Amino acid sequence: MKVQGNKKLAYLVLLTALPSTIWATEKEDSTEDRTEVIFIEGRRNQAETEIAASTQKLLKVAGVQNDPLSSVYTMPGIVYAGGDDGGEPAIRGSSPDDNAFYIDDMPVDYIFHLFGDSIFNPNVVRDFSLYPAAFDSSYGNATGGVFDVKLRDPRNQDITTIVDASLLKTGVMVEGGITEDQAFYFSYRRSLIHLFLPEGSEDEGYTVFKAPVSDDYQGKYQWLIGDSHKLTFSMTGASDTGGINISAASEAGRVDPDSVGDLKITTRFDQQSLSWQYYGDNQKIMHINASHLAENSKESYGKGQFVNIDTEQYNLRLLFQMDWFADHKLILGSDLEQSESIYSYDVIPYYCTDHDADCESKKGERVQDSDKLKNTDIAIYLKYIWKFHRDFE
Repeated sequence: MKVQGNKKLAYLVLLTALPSTIWATEKEDSTEDRTEVIFIEGRRNQAETEIAASTQKLLKVAGVQNDPLSSVYTMPGIVYAGGDDGGEPAIRGSSPDDNAFYIDDMPVDYIFHLFGDSIFNPNVVRDFSLYPAAFDSSYGNATGGVFDVKLRDPRNQDITTIVDASLLKTGVMVEGGITEDQAFYFSYRRSLIHLFLPEGSEDEGYTVFKAPVSDDYQGKYQWLIGDSHKLTFSMTGASDTGGINISAASEAGRVDPDSVGDLKITTRFDQQSLSWQYYGDNQKIMHINASHLAENSKESYGKGQFVNIDTEQYNLRLLFQMDWFADHKLILGSDLEQSESIYSYDVIPYYCTDHDADCESKKGERVQDSDKLKNTDIAIYLKYIWKFHRDFE
């Protein structure tokens, strides 16, 4: 009986130790055979927060001072216009007024300051495209070139402040996340040229009486709703002002005596836009963009001549994209633009053109007028893409 009891005790101890022994053996085996697994989870409404590779190359172009848009002046057929056209470029003989400018698919008045530098902080430019000709059907109101600027989305990170300062410009930028799916940034810059070109400076008959000052800002707030929706509020603006006295001894005064006197230019625009983007299955995309644009331009020169224009503009742009059978894509878009301009002027007109430089013989009588203009434009476009080979479409 005593031996039999010891057998039962040994059997009970064996049963107690057996599960832990098996578990330890399995644990050792699983540790030896374990492989690392990486899960990559994407979302259709992914925020585009990084600068495109093509834009990074533009930042390295010599002489552009870290301004990707200024690189356009290094391209053949594109020149700095200057003069009455400010810093806007002229493309292949066309007038700067023939160009069209877009920021995040919405039209604006200008994207270059009076001295040719762009109105954007390089930290917020994601992509920049120039179409000197044969541009897409989604663009309109251009016979020169189309400048399409895409601003990047805000990064969802700890709130960070960046301060930039140089001899020409200073600025500050704040960026960060608000919640897990919401982020923002805001950038403001102001030129310092007026510190190096003080009022009273004279050069070859031109005297500065209003030191040039330019500033610009960009802001964006974005909410990623679920995995398929993206809601974005953006604001963009810029202003330029400056004044010089044109004497009779200057080149401009000798060529055009009516320009002798104080020349002062003030321009400004402010734009607010709201964008909703939906990304569905099978390359289905829907975009709805709405914007409000306020523009102001004042120019005075000579003996009491002036041109003042105030414009308020509303835009609504729609885009729908879908796959149509295999290797076929259909894109349908529309654009509604409504604007109201209030203008007044007192000028001596010259009826010459870029192709007829004899302006003196086409000088008119001095005229004055003021009025209000309303305009409504509606455009619809259809794009069909057929990718019949992996290397062609």
